[in-house]
Amino acid sequence: MKFQSRLPAPVIAGCAAALLLLIPVACVAQGSLPFYVQMRDSSMMQVQTGDSKFEWKTVAPDGSITMSTFNVTDIESLRFAASPASEQVARIRQLIDDLADDDYHRRNEAERILLAEGKPFETVIEQQRDHAEPEARYRIARLLENLDGIKESATNRFVMDFDILQLRDGRRLEGDIGDWSLTCEWNGVPVTANRGNCMHLFNKRPFAVTSALPGEASTVSTELMFDDSIFFDGENPRENVSYASFEEGEGGEKLDADREFDIVDGFAFMGGRFHCVTNNGRVVISGFRFKNGRSRRRSIGNFFVVPESKKRVSYQGEMRIDFCVPGNPTIPASVNRIGMFVEIVIPKHTILEAVNSAGHVVGLSQSVSDRTGYLSFDSNSDIAYVRLLANEYLATDDLNKDFAVDDLSFSRPTANPALNFVDGDEGHIVIVSRDDERLLARNVSFDLDNQILQVESAMPGVEDFAMPLDKVQWVVGPQSREVSAPQEDGCFVMLTDGSVVHCLFQQQLVASANPSLTIAEEDVIGVWGYNQRARYPRAADFDEGSMVMVRPLNTVCFNDAGIDWNNGRLDYQLDKAIDIQQGINEAAGQWIPADAEKEHLGIEPDADDPGTLDLTEVASIWTTLPPNRAAGTGLLRTDDGQQFILGGESGFELAAVNGSTITIRHDGQELSFDVQDIYALDFGERE
Repeated sequence: MKFQSRLPAPVIAGCAAALLLLIPVACVAQGSLPFYVQMRDSSMMQVQTGDSKFEWKTVAPDGSITMSTFNVTDIESLRFAASPASEQVARIRQLIDDLADDDYHRRNEAERILLAEGKPFETVIEQQRDHAEPEARYRIARLLENLDGIKESATNRFVMDFDILQLRDGRRLEGDIGDWSLTCEWNGVPVTANRGNCMHLFNKRPFAVTSALPGEASTVSTELMFDDSIFFDGENPRENVSYASFEEGEGGEKLDADREFDIVDGFAFMGGRFHCVTNNGRVVISGFRFKNGRSRRRSIGNFFVVPESKKRVSYQGEMRIDFCVPGNPTIPASVNRIGMFVEIVIPKHTILEAVNSAGHVVGLSQSVSDRTGYLSFDSNSDIAYVRLLANEYLATDDLNKDFAVDDLSFSRPTANPALNFVDGDEGHIVIVSRDDERLLARNVSFDLDNQILQVESAMPGVEDFAMPLDKVQWVVGPQSREVSAPQEDGCFVMLTDGSVVHCLFQQQLVASANPSLTIAEEDVIGVWGYNQRARYPRAADFDEGSMVMVRPLNTVCFNDAGIDWNNGRLDYQLDKAIDIQQGINEAAGQWIPADAEKEHLGIEPDADDPGTLDLTEVASIWTTLPPNRAAGTGLLRTDDGQQFILGGESGFELAAVNGSTITIRHDGQELSFDVQDIYALDFGERE
């Protein structure tokens, strides 16, 4: 069943004339041009503008400038650099002139700056070798000799940052568009695009903001692999693979080990962002050389200071890798494949965890071999981010936390509108239109009578506005990667269509948000404790049993177990269960089954086997693989970990969106949520 809008049709017809007055729209005058404008605040709007001429400076490597004149109609795309190339060249030339200044200190300072920042401008400096002043000639010769021996590193760069003009006739020009501004109109509001507020200008949709639905498979399937053949064809990366050896930057410059430079967005050009989660540390290019793998010169690792001892520690802690649209670090994305070499000291002491946009663990792998190991996931579910950390689940007092990463590979990231992670305390609501616009709001409210979304704008220069509801695809609130559980005890259950409901046990399974709403037991395919994180099983797990429990480092397959929903417990027979663990002494990738023991269920070795487990505390239990969301359905995801598929098999549907309250209905019962508690609302298809 496709999700259909439940907003009253008579309202739409009755207010058609009023909408023309209430909602200003971009007037497409004769001769006007449509463009997409991506602002520096991550918003993106479809605008209209007229044709006009502009001056363009093509800047050569030696700093020489060629002037040209183009029409706006000639533009395929335009990237505004933060600092114009001609201004950079002018600054370098001024510093060269300062080498002949009467002030000795000014001459020394100019030479110091040119030595630190002049590497990309060697040709410009070379042109002044025959300077009229003898001391300037002497300093220039010394500069060129020193610059020749300098290899750029992550911190020792001063790139000649060009504006990039792609013309419709296929030409790509690097240069400087100066102070040119393009006056546009969006939603009846004038918008000015210039280098101060705009990153990109496109004459067509640059990329799909709405992520593609998973493949035809109806269930989530994630494979774990321990070699890099999935990403490489012989020695070459496969098509649509982003590959980082951490030896070269975006411009091909060689990267040197540097513990002072955080590479958080150093590889955003390929779609990867890096964070050290521990103690406000940073991820840096390391000099740690891998003995195996495709590259051996450089890798990356965490570097931070332990507050108590003030001691610097490297290659430890937790590393998180997020994804973005390549070249657009402010637009979140997801992948379905990722792999990397990990240098470890002790097998099993490092794990890699893949998390989807709902906050569920779709794959977890631990290192399986001594020294260098390869960890990889291939999933038909979205991977929103991965965590690499010391294996905190091991029962050991001597956990080895050393690791470094190399040869990171992942599938090309796809923009994911369900994501709006905020690392600080504040963030904006993101609205994604059906035209793939991305708009930022401080607050929103729904006007059902007039079928509009009232928006308190968070975009500089854009006033508050109204937006027709039939143009809204997503409303996404600020998100934390750590989803908070409801205050009550209970458990989360996943239903056959992927809906996730927090439930209590009151002689039957009821929704905690509305205890009169009963959840049918036969619709439940997964369950986990209220303070647990969902961990997905592998398809092969069900070859060993009809019910599986996925714990952090092992899976227990039950052949004789049942869920007592009245009392909220799992009843099992341990002697008919099989434990599957990842082998560390066999070939990489082997999974070793063994007779299950109570320790495999998290029960202390010296405790008796109770034969039952409390569902409010239990790890993820599954009777079948979790499903992918069906095409055409809507989605409501809340900040307490619940997820409602609208128009799916479980029967949830959108009932009303009035003011700041969103109401859904199931079997005559309603659940209401405040828009501030919403992580993501996808209206799905509408007819």
